[in-house]
Amino acid sequence: MSYRTIRSMLFWAALLVVPCVSGTISADDEYQKTIYVRVGDLAPNIQLQDDQGGSWKLSQHVGKKYLVLFFYLGDFMPLCTKQAVTYRDTLRKLEALGAEVIGISGDSAANHAKFKEANRLNFTLLADVDGEVTKAYGVAISGPSTTKVKNVNGKTTYYSRNITASRWTWIIDKEGRVIYKNTSPQYTEDAKQVLAFLEKTVAEAKRK
Repeated sequence: MSYRTIRSMLFWAALLVVPCVSGTISADDEYQKTIYVRVGDLAPNIQLQDDQGGSWKLSQHVGKKYLVLFFYLGDFMPLCTKQAVTYRDTLRKLEALGAEVIGISGDSAANHAKFKEANRLNFTLLADVDGEVTKAYGVAISGPSTTKVKNVNGKTTYYSRNITASRWTWIIDKEGRVIYKNTSPQYTEDAKQVLAFLEKTVAEAKRK
């Protein structure tokens, strides 16, 4: 084989290799920029104001119950309201399995208090007004949003938030690890799917 032939082969081989190496580096860089919280990982810490104005810390609840965290877009949004009401109506069954439900959005504690009262919600709502916890869990975020609500007397009230979280749901076990992650829960099915998962989880734990 001539020197010219060998040099030509090496030239074309180099052209084929370079794009592959470049693509690998790009993928690694992108991975570093994105937060991935997977099933089996320790749950990121949470310390937020609750709907009563108090401080809610994940560390004070881990080890006692299964923790169901559902991130939602905002208070009084129609689909989010239906999601929250479904959790309200499923709560007794979830509590019987040793679970505690927590809703999280970018709304203020004041918004949460009104939302909770208006819909007779029986679980805690946390105010992630700066989106720090939402980002820590890798939940997708969009910008500010406002919900317009008109009461029975025709009065309009506006509920605004600095960040709008996506609808994601997590379950944390008593060891503080993520055991369930749903990045696209349906608002009417979310609580039912969580209930089914915990029923299976508790049943399997009893058989061990």
